[in-house]
Amino acid sequence: MTEQNNDINILSKWRGVLMGFSALWILFYHEYIPLVTTPVFLYKIEKFVKRIGFCGVDIFFLLSGMGLTYAIQKTNLPRFY
Repeated sequence: MTEQNNDINILSKWRGVLMGFSALWILFYHEYIPLVTTPVFLYKIEKFVKRIGFCGVDIFFLLSGMGLTYAIQKTNLPRFY
């Protein structure tokens, strides 16, 4: 049980950084003009990262949900609202 608790504490510690990363990923996803055209392998990497840009939204919602869950657990639900 303590190992799981440690994992959650680590995730909570870096939650702001991960949310910022996912927000930048979403912003990068919406940049339609290719930023890199040469060399070709960098262009392919950029294209792949943009193709899976929706993962940034998933990460952001997951971390936001965790934050809300902890906030609700600290107090009762009516007081939270």
